[in-house]
Amino acid sequence: MFQKRKFNKTLAITTMGILSLSLSACGEFSYKRGASVRDFQQEKNVCAASTNTEVQTKKCLKENGWIVLDLDNKANEEAAKTGSPANKAVIHGSYTKSSPDQFIAEKTTDTEIEPAPLPADPLQPVGVSSWWKAGAGPDQLLAEGQVCKDGLSKEHPINGNFSQVTVGFIECMAEKGWKVWLK
Repeated sequence: MFQKRKFNKTLAITTMGILSLSLSACGEFSYKRGASVRDFQQEKNVCAASTNTEVQTKKCLKENGWIVLDLDNKANEEAAKTGSPANKAVIHGSYTKSSPDQFIAEKTTDTEIEPAPLPADPLQPVGVSSWWKAGAGPDQLLAEGQVCKDGLSKEHPINGNFSQVTVGFIECMAEKGWKVWLK
């Protein structure tokens, strides 16, 4: 009985923490194929010990094969100031394209580049890597995407899986709470 109550309390606290993080859109998202949260924290500690700034730490993580997205970073805020509502939905992160061997991090020497804002033209085609919305799954993405697609004119070239869309489509999805990670 005690273990069940302790488990339920832990589950409730964890759920509330994740929900709070999702609603505030703060924090970071990190991913590496086959790695766990513990692996990420260990790698982050090693990188932080050998670097002086958060940017260098993220670059170290990137060099070691991690995708790190800041859901509240300044690049997102700056891009959102350009006037286009679609820019508020764009997630900017640091990542490296996969190397041929998925378990070896690709070494890069590139510098951090300021992301360009989306063009103001709503018919401008845009490539999408992924869509994000807290608590939503693929069925909701397809349903809400179809509503947006149906509401736009035929001049908007949008493919069936929403990986090639227009700025106008991104604006519509942003109104529904979706975030987008561009190619």
